[in-house]
Amino acid sequence: MKVVAEFLEVPPQFTIIFAPDYSRQCRLRWRIGCEFGAEFTD
Repeated sequence: MKVVAEFLEVPPQFTIIFAPDYSRQCRLRWRIGCEFGAEFTD
């Protein structure tokens, strides 16, 4: 999944919240500027 972030500091593992009751655990796969790739780990 490609994500665009406001901040350049993205940790190696993080949670993306899609809705108040739906989130996914992710791992950073690549980064180019403010865009990065996330891989679901859950």
